[in-house]
Amino acid sequence: MRPRFLVVLALAAPLPLAACGGKTPEAAAPTPVASGSGAVKAVEATPPPPPSALPAMQPMPPPGVRGSDVAKVDEVDALYTCQAAAPVGGKEPKGDAAKLAGACAKVSGSWTKVLAQSVTQADGDPAAKIPFRAEAGRCYRVYTAHDSSVTAMNVTVRDAAGKDAADDGGGALPRAGRLCFTATGEASLLVAVGAGSGVVAVELWSTAK
Repeated sequence: MRPRFLVVLALAAPLPLAACGGKTPEAAAPTPVASGSGAVKAVEATPPPPPSALPAMQPMPPPGVRGSDVAKVDEVDALYTCQAAAPVGGKEPKGDAAKLAGACAKVSGSWTKVLAQSVTQADGDPAAKIPFRAEAGRCYRVYTAHDSSVTAMNVTVRDAAGKDAADDGGGALPRAGRLCFTATGEASLLVAVGAGSGVVAVELWSTAK
């Protein structure tokens, strides 16, 4: 009589299968779920609009090539401070420009007046062009004054080749020196108002280098 074998079925939970090296693989880490309040979202940076109270940018002198080949600034410290001796009030631009020029007329050379002109400008007008003949071996300085209603302005000196030699919005250009030319040609002053409107008085003076 043959022996009978009882087959016992294990009802316990199946054991994890071991890897070939005998180690049990680690379970994958659960993916965190971000809460609605703490979730970080990528936000594209957008610059805020400019304050509505500021005036819009207005056209300034037409762009020219920077760096004249024939006109360079000769720095003179005394020319930086001489115009401080002639305070201006903004009521008589023509007289104020003459005061500024007179206060510096004996500094760094014997200066002579080349031109004196007034223009009426507003903050949407194209730049006013004032031509002058620049002489080789001479230096120039521009003096400006304007009505109190003009709150921003700029003057540019442009040489005969259309290159900008100097520009500024102060009462004297260059502020700390004089602009000296090495070649003769038809240069120009470009006067532009960036904010406000009114009269701008300009005087151009010259001296030997």
